[in-house]
Amino acid sequence: MRKKILIIIPLIIIGVLYFQFRHHITQYFFNQHVIYWSKDVNINFSDYEQKPKAESQLKIVDFHGLNLYAENIEKANVRAYFDKNRSWVKDSTNFNIEAVKQFQKLRFDLYEVYARKFNSEIDKIRHNPKTSFKDLENIGNRIYQELQMFEDEIYSGEYSTQERIEIWRPKINQLLEDDTKQSNNSDKSINQQNEYDGRQITRKYHPKEMRIKLIHEKNNGIKENYKLTLIKSDFLDNNFDNINKYSNEIVILYYDILMKNNTHLNFDKITIEIIHNNGKKSRFDYSYEDIKEITKLN
Repeated sequence: MRKKILIIIPLIIIGVLYFQFRHHITQYFFNQHVIYWSKDVNINFSDYEQKPKAESQLKIVDFHGLNLYAENIEKANVRAYFDKNRSWVKDSTNFNIEAVKQFQKLRFDLYEVYARKFNSEIDKIRHNPKTSFKDLENIGNRIYQELQMFEDEIYSGEYSTQERIEIWRPKINQLLEDDTKQSNNSDKSINQQNEYDGRQITRKYHPKEMRIKLIHEKNNGIKENYKLTLIKSDFLDNNFDNINKYSNEIVILYYDILMKNNTHLNFDKITIEIIHNNGKKSRFDYSYEDIKEITKLN
């Protein structure tokens, strides 16, 4: 039956590298041939770059996976991706092009659902000093089994590609919507462009609310300051002795978000403000030099 389906199920790729230098180099080359999931991502046939296999009866193959990027346990993060080097189109004249594209997007969204599940499971153990890379692999194996079972359901039955889309699109949309609502409860002020990156902060520190401000400096009218406020984080309150360390981690994550959206970032300081459950505040100001120094240490 599955020979009638124009898409094949790929194996998951989980990259966990233990040496930082090799990790960065490998990740750099990996990023050159993948497209990461985003809400409005659009995969074109020109992105299918592998040479078609002449012996295959399939007209098109697309490869999706989950990539675990982990310099260390606390920074571990999973993203869904489309691999251009493992995807090919042999003949686009003999199938419903629009239906095939919609089905590819449906499967890509499904992988994003499980990337989020993977990250949620990692969040539960990332700050435990006993957590090892083997624990991440065990989570990945379990998540992949669930993902395979879901895909088996999608491919079950004698349905056309269009019929499968009509059956499963509402269900996968609901899974994405449920996760987004859960994230928005603790990240109300992150805009759509920063949605993915903002969740990295909320998932690690679990504040009740997070606010981001752009502060225009009136004294010179040129530089802009930035402020990130985390409100009522049980995790930060319970680890108050390490508040300086966690503030340093937060400012690096926040700085990465700013850099992704403003390559000409120009500021005097970035402020991290933490409002505790008892109403008291912790405030940390960072200059560009401070951030460079913290980056070197990490």
